[in-house]
Amino acid sequence: MTYEWPHIAIPSYRRADTLQTKTLTVLSELKVPRENITIFVASPEELNLYRKKLDKSHYGELVVAEPGMGAVRRYIQQYYPQGVEIVNVDDDISGFYVKRHDKKYEPVTPEEFQTMVRLGFWTCRKAQCRLWGIYPVLNPLFMKKRVKVGLTYIVGAFWGCINSWEEALTVTLDDKEDFERTLKHYLADGAVIRLEAYSLKTAYYSTPGGMQIDRTPERVDASARELVRRYPLLCKLNTAKKSGKTEVRLVDPKKRRVLA
Repeated sequence: MTYEWPHIAIPSYRRADTLQTKTLTVLSELKVPRENITIFVASPEELNLYRKKLDKSHYGELVVAEPGMGAVRRYIQQYYPQGVEIVNVDDDISGFYVKRHDKKYEPVTPEEFQTMVRLGFWTCRKAQCRLWGIYPVLNPLFMKKRVKVGLTYIVGAFWGCINSWEEALTVTLDDKEDFERTLKHYLADGAVIRLEAYSLKTAYYSTPGGMQIDRTPERVDASARELVRRYPLLCKLNTAKKSGKTEVRLVDPKKRRVLA
């Protein structure tokens, strides 16, 4: 029986070359059907540029959305019907990996990637929630061969959702929007899902182009503090990171469930 792939949504801003050489190439190698892939750009000018630079055999549609991380996420949410499965992928992914043991990870095969996506949505439905993701750091020592259910950070570089237009699930921030999404889904559903045997390779904060063109440390700090103001029982500030950026640490008020 042929697997019916979910929608693949890729927001991209001033990264046509990066998108082609990284995420689109990776998805093609993993045999994701191109007709399922939609790229969302910020303006008609960007649309023309992307059309010239991208390999049409690697994607289905190019759509003009809105500039800004929060804005494009809201646009994508409204673009697709409610109840459909969407995998959201950043434009600068170099690869996806699976943990073999504590000292080794390997690139996923096309079959393993499909299994990962299917497992994410299957677990969401079993746990009666709508958001899943993978481990945010590519380190086999910390990755676990388990599925975590509860309040746990779902990194914005790659995540799946069962789409909803509910205002309660709509992000409002341009920075830390992945933390905001995680918290909103947790409050709405009582849990989010993280597949901790899987991770990805990407250059957080450092790939040229993208949303960091307009991102400043002051804006990141303001967003982090706003999240703590809104959700004081579910998150705390973390200013001790080596990156020097103000980060957020989630606090699960309930004991997390772990599925084998």
